[in-house]
Parts: sequence; C-alpha cells; structure tokens
Amino acid sequence: MDALSSRGALEVERVVEDDERCALFVLTGDIDETVAPRLLEQLMESARRSQVDLVIIDLIRVDYCGAAGVKCLEAAHRAAGRHGTELALTRPSQFVRRVLTISGLTHLLAE
Repeated sequence: MDALSSRGALEVERVVEDDERCALFVLTGDIDETVAPRLLEQLMESARRSQVDLVIIDLIRVDYCGAAGVKCLEAAHRAAGRHGTELALTRPSQFVRRVLTISGLTHLLAE
C-alpha cells in the first residue's frame, strides 16, 4: 500500500494477478491535485509493462475526485492506449460516478 499524500489523502493498493496480465489498483480516499501526478506515474508505469494488457482502477473507496483527478484518469487512459493496454474504472461511488458523467468519462467504466 502506498500513501500518496503526506495528509493521507489517497492510499493506493496495487494488486497484480498471478499471470501479471492485469494490474488492479484499489484506491482509498481523495484524488486531488496533491496526489494526482504521483497516481498518474503509477498507472502509467503499469500500462508500460509489456505483459500487462489491462489496468483496472477500483474507485469504491474514493470519496472525492477533483479536476486534477479527472485529468489524471483521462491521461492514464490515453497513455494506456498508446501502449496497447486497456484501462477500466470500476465501482465508483455515487459522487465519483457523477463526476465521471459530467466529465464525459463514463466510457471508461467497466460495467
């Protein structure tokens, strides 16, 4: 588990399936301007791995996603695509789902 902010705003648990074809990130807390750049680095690092075909971001425990968080998720999606990797968002809270809807990112939801 990695705490991206000194305030503890976001915790990231990265789980890799046994065959390492899938990287699962379970996020807890807030995705804001203090943590978005580091989160993007972690997501892009997984997407760049040649053996990873799918990056899944579980949002069930994300309480807040600001503009920086939206930009982070969108940039991670574009970067994954450039590396031939699919990126999918799962289980957003009601608030995060609303943010994704307003931002036009619902196409990233794996439902």
